[in-house]
This record gives sequence, structure tokens and C-alpha cells, in this order.
Amino acid sequence: MASKKLLLEVFKSNEERFFYRMSQSFPQLVEPFRGFQVESVMYEGKRFAIGETTYTPDFNLVLSRYVVVGDSTLKVSVLVNVEVKGSKKQRGYELTRAKLSIAASSFPEYVWVEVMVDGRGFVFESFEIIDKKPLVYVTRTVEKGV
Repeated sequence: MASKKLLLEVFKSNEERFFYRMSQSFPQLVEPFRGFQVESVMYEGKRFAIGETTYTPDFNLVLSRYVVVGDSTLKVSVLVNVEVKGSKKQRGYELTRAKLSIAASSFPEYVWVEVMVDGRGFVFESFEIIDKKPLVYVTRTVEKGV
């Protein structure tokens, strides 16, 4: 139990802590991701170079599902970077939003999402996909029946 408590202390805000706890339900709450499963969740797992600075999204997720196409079953995966905020009025919001927008246009292989969380009520307020492009990337063919 101590390790779980320690894990939850790494987050910088209640909003991030809430998102992590609820991350398995993320695909079902955001329309384009329905039917996907969360394969992995990393907290601040990847840093992106954007111009003279860097941007580190709060969470990096890998979502996947299996799709039957003809006689083949394909594993379809989506790489999603999530920025979690409690308010558009919080300190640093505009700078973070600008970096998020630049990263979204610079790294099209990812889907970029801003999530607004009410940290007091512990509810998701909104989900915004920053740069809408095709969400599906086929990663491998799997034997039929697997």
C-alpha cells in the first residue's frame, strides 16, 4: 500500500492524480477513441523539442483495438499525448496551450488532447483534440482468432 501512495505523490496536481486514476476509462469518454483499450499510461514520459524550448505533456497513452479486415485481424494503435488542466485561468495556461498547439502541428504521428478536470469535484469537464487528423495507425497483423 505504501508504494501506491508514493506513486500518487509524484503528480503535480489533484487534476493529474485524478486523470491517472481514471485513465482506463479515457477511451470510452472521448468519442473518437471509443472501442479502444488503454495499453499503457506514462506520466511525463516523453519530452518534445519545439523550437528553442521543450514541451512535456502530462501523460502519454497508447490506445489499441483489434479490427477484422477480410481474413486478417489487425491491431490498430493510437499514440495520445494528454495535457491536464484545472482551469484556463491558472498560472502558465497560455504558455502551455501554445506549446501544446505547436507540438500538435510538429508531431503529426501523435494525437494531442487537452483535458479539463474539476479538481475539487473530481469530474472531467471537457476533452479537446487539438489537431484533428486520422486517429488510426496499423501496427501489425495478428493471426486470425488471436
